[in-house]
Amino acid sequence: MLRKTRIRSIYRVPRGVAAPETARHITERELDETRFPETAESARLLLSEIMSERLGDPETPEPPLTVDVRRSAGRHRWSVIDRGRPQVPAGMRSTALDQIADAWGVSRRAGLTRTWFELRSRR
Repeated sequence: MLRKTRIRSIYRVPRGVAAPETARHITERELDETRFPETAESARLLLSEIMSERLGDPETPEPPLTVDVRRSAGRHRWSVIDRGRPQVPAGMRSTALDQIADAWGVSRRAGLTRTWFELRSRR
């Protein structure tokens, strides 16, 4: 019997101007760019866009963002979680999500907002 392998990584990212750069490091760690260059580039762009959207006022002492990455059978689900109001990304960010992500959304539960997207690994 074949088992599905699931892997999950969770990162705490301090708020501030360096957060989108941290997104690049997270995608480099999570994806092998030599095997999945298109998926890695898409993940880097979308994750940094969502993190930029969720940063809020960098002068406000808010808890760090949480990035939750789940991988299974050729699929990656990336979530940015914080305590901010749920808000659908606007403008270029929503256009990028619509055109690049295989699926995406925003949800709110237990006082936390989760903005997520999914990418399937493409060769």
